[in-house]
Amino acid sequence: MPRWLQRGPVLWLLLCPLIVGIARGSGYLILRPNEFLLLALTGLLLLVSMRKLAHGGLQLPSSNMTDGAVLGLVVCGTLLPLLLGIGRGTALSSDDFLYSFVFVKYALLYFYFRISVQSLNTIKLSIAAILASSAIVAIIALLQAKELLGVPWFLSTFYDKPFEGSSGPNALRASSTIASSFGLADSMALAMSLAVAVSILHPTLSLRQRAIYIAGAVLFLLAALAAGSFSGVIACGVVFVVTGLLVGRFRQLVAFALPVAMLGMAMLWPTIAARLEGFSGYRALPRSWLGRIDNLERFFWPDLSSGWNWLLGVRPAARVPAPEAWRDWVYIESGYTWLFWTGGLPLFLAFLYFLWAVASDLLPGIRLAAPDMRALRICALAGTVMIAVLMLFDPHLTVRGCADLYFPLLALAVFRPFSKPGMANDALPQRQSLWPKARLQQPAVN
Repeated sequence: MPRWLQRGPVLWLLLCPLIVGIARGSGYLILRPNEFLLLALTGLLLLVSMRKLAHGGLQLPSSNMTDGAVLGLVVCGTLLPLLLGIGRGTALSSDDFLYSFVFVKYALLYFYFRISVQSLNTIKLSIAAILASSAIVAIIALLQAKELLGVPWFLSTFYDKPFEGSSGPNALRASSTIASSFGLADSMALAMSLAVAVSILHPTLSLRQRAIYIAGAVLFLLAALAAGSFSGVIACGVVFVVTGLLVGRFRQLVAFALPVAMLGMAMLWPTIAARLEGFSGYRALPRSWLGRIDNLERFFWPDLSSGWNWLLGVRPAARVPAPEAWRDWVYIESGYTWLFWTGGLPLFLAFLYFLWAVASDLLPGIRLAAPDMRALRICALAGTVMIAVLMLFDPHLTVRGCADLYFPLLALAVFRPFSKPGMANDALPQRQSLWPKARLQQPAVN
């Protein structure tokens, strides 16, 4: 691929976190700006690829288990639900099509990175872009939580209303440019994992550079706490444990993180206190958690347990119209219930295979990888475990902001550079490619 075309992934990683929360247009303009950007980048990649294919010079990566698992999510989460809905005579709404195509969107994003990233230099630039854009998002989140510099007004004017409540971005729970406190916390947890891994594993960093990465990790942790989400705290805990174990510095990281977390709680106490109020009184669980369970019991579990719906799913749309006047929709606030509701047992099994495929591709030989690649693999593994745990609460596999970072991270982590003769191979053993051999060439390494 031309060098200028390989800068597309870097552009995406820089811009997407800053524009992903901008509201959709009306009428025919139903795409968000980040979705327009993705279509533009993939369209350009397709044109260049077709031209190279015609001249016999197309470079494609070797396939792996994760590639097949991502395609499996598309088949079981998009194609099968739509075909079954048509076959059963279900009146599919625009909601059904929009929700079902979310798997296509993130598969397109994943394979865009898989095909366009073909050099270690692009890997390095991508890591820098992730951390730089995440730092901007984190700073905006902290300013929003403290209601400084007109940031809440700016977000409420130009960005979408967060899913979590009716008070919009001016609420104490930060949503930043992600326009979702869940997505903000998850993406900050991923960025924290990457910053910690790079700071520990990269041997060429100076003391000053290492301090910058550590400061970035602290900033990301504070922004995750500013989101005021219980799932966000769990996300940071899961990512922290997995990252610490894989880098081999778990005890040192715990000793460093505990005082930072306490400082963050002191700085953001109004946000945290507002969330803890739900535990006061006679209720064993917060009102929001009881409402979540009540919604599942009233609107989703009865239909899901009726007949064989658990086997083939109910419909792709992950929300139903609300009977109350104070809200428009009732959403599925359980990720695993969402899997069964959308695609039944096939989608649930496809998700389990996805988790297993990622671990199978990234874990073997992880300690032998070069520092940048090892940091990416650790971050992607930590993010995969985080999503598996958080799916107990919400569909975090496709939550805004998190998925837009996770799938590119995953594509970068499974990248396999080829070594020059006589050099140690950073890559894992290559599997047989699914691409046509006549058109396959080895990716170049800078």
